[in-house]
Amino acid sequence: MTRKLATVRTIDDITPIVGADRIVAAHIGGWPVVVAKDYFTIGDKCVYFEPDAMLPLTNPLFAPLANRGRNRFNSREVPCVVLKTVKLRGQLSQGLAFSLHDLGIDADTSVGEDVSELLEVEKYDPPEVITQTGRMSTFPSFITKTDEERVQNLPMMVDWLVEHPDIAALFRASEKLDGTSTSYYRRVDMDGNIRYGACSRNNEVLHGDGDEDNLYWRNYKAYDIQSHLDAIAALHPHASSVVIQGESTGPGINGNRLGRKSLEFHAFNVIIDGERFNPADKVFGLDSVVPQLDLKLPVDGVDGRTALQNIIDMSYGRRSVIEPNRLAEGVVWRYDGEPVDGMNPAWRHFKSINNKYLLKE
Repeated sequence: MTRKLATVRTIDDITPIVGADRIVAAHIGGWPVVVAKDYFTIGDKCVYFEPDAMLPLTNPLFAPLANRGRNRFNSREVPCVVLKTVKLRGQLSQGLAFSLHDLGIDADTSVGEDVSELLEVEKYDPPEVITQTGRMSTFPSFITKTDEERVQNLPMMVDWLVEHPDIAALFRASEKLDGTSTSYYRRVDMDGNIRYGACSRNNEVLHGDGDEDNLYWRNYKAYDIQSHLDAIAALHPHASSVVIQGESTGPGINGNRLGRKSLEFHAFNVIIDGERFNPADKVFGLDSVVPQLDLKLPVDGVDGRTALQNIIDMSYGRRSVIEPNRLAEGVVWRYDGEPVDGMNPAWRHFKSINNKYLLKE
């Protein structure tokens, strides 16, 4: 799923900021955004830019933001500012919102329309983490990349869960670890040949002479991943692919914000022929999984907007299970049950990032 960084949205609410006369908080889905007073009214259309969006500084509207965030170059080698979560006059502000008129976008553009390409907006991703060695190849097409939607973009889902608390009660929670996404696979081809592989978030990481020292293959060996893949395949003898996905953490990975002293791997998905399973299920025998959290979606007896804020607040300030003196990146919610009428398949998994964590980036 490609993340929509710039979309046409609706201003759902506007609230004052204590002690501020010229700015207010506009609420767009679950996102609060500080804007100039009287720039919007409730119900107005806007273009909302999410955190991590790279706005090209060649656009005169974005140029004044050059000193207000991290500057990076996009795929076109155009200098950009990267939006991040901030506090302004004590108010959390996430992303940016402009009127359609100011951006030269037709007023009749439908709500939900993705205008990222039109405005040359791209997503900022930290550089791929490859230590010492690591030759790359194309990411395998049979593996789904890990990219959970943020709950702030899912108010319709939350409304539905409020109306179906029995389904909401079946969602399980796990800690979102701050590391680098890692996938290991076992693939059987048409001739019965078995291939094993390792992948970073966006590429396959090849293995051969001289490649043993990169973090992906070091974890593969340290956690005996091949044996686990074979054991899971034995439980599903007709499966053509088995994938174990997880997070690699430790020194040299994204600033090692969890302060780990050595390289680690924690599984968050088992995928068998495209179907996701809980890696913590004892049948899989995995001894290193992301921390499972004893949490329930807080949707009972409240309206959708309150439930959405409850889910966001549940992540705020949360400490990591594996390193309690450090902030957790957030919480991932997954539904492992049978398909339900009226439930969008895209709602089966989503994340709520710890905003206190984001403010410390």
